[in-house]
Amino acid sequence: TTTPLDITKMIPLITGGGSGIGWGFAEEFLKAGAPKVIITGRRLAVLEEAASKYPGKVFIKVSDAGSEKDRQELLEWIEKEHPDCNALINNA
Repeated sequence: TTTPLDITKMIPLITGGGSGIGWGFAEEFLKAGAPKVIITGRRLAVLEEAASKYPGKVFIKVSDAGSEKDRQELLEWIEKEHPDCNALINNA
């Protein structure tokens, strides 16, 4: 048998999370009771629009998953600003 995940204790980082499948993941986590989600993407306006749908629950960071520099900055930002992040969805 398998044990279901307790979404209410998950705080995912979702790359490519501002739209499409990534945003779908973010919304489903929130609907299932996740306290917050962290989404990244290359377009600030897209991230801001997505975050506005769930004020105080969606945290954003402009980041290009294809950039080594951006990936390093993202990791440092997560460690500093969201040390409670405990799940990763690589969507980008």
